[in-house]
Amino acid sequence: MRGSLETPPIVIHGDVGRSALIGVAAGALVAIAIARVGAGQVDVLTLVGLLGFGAFAAFGLMGIVRPARLVIDPSSLAVTWLGATRRYNWGEVSNFEPVPLGLWLTRLSFSLTRGRGGAAYLWGSWEIRPAHLAALLNQARERWGPRDIWS
Repeated sequence: MRGSLETPPIVIHGDVGRSALIGVAAGALVAIAIARVGAGQVDVLTLVGLLGFGAFAAFGLMGIVRPARLVIDPSSLAVTWLGATRRYNWGEVSNFEPVPLGLWLTRLSFSLTRGRGGAAYLWGSWEIRPAHLAALLNQARERWGPRDIWS
């Protein structure tokens, strides 16, 4: 993580180690599926495994080569993943909190006022823990977000 609330921008990258773990594990399962196909043991489960785990292996490789990135600055929160960037102004987002999904996966939930509004999520794992990232984003919104004119 580079930067701080005092010296923006704050740049946080995706967790390359977790991407590597996903890529290697999925790659091993793809290798098993390829070996089954090579041995003439072709069935639906093998083909589904080949395609599904092949996609996970590709995403794992992309997470190593081009990790996701969050850029937090006084004007917005920018999320870049797979080359596409989505930008949220501080007036459009609030209430960042980690939401555990099972033992190893946590997504970051937040309220979104753009469009129809409702809940939105930051997927993926980052180089800082979800609870720390949520606290940092809430502090950034508090510091740089819109002010209540009635206070």
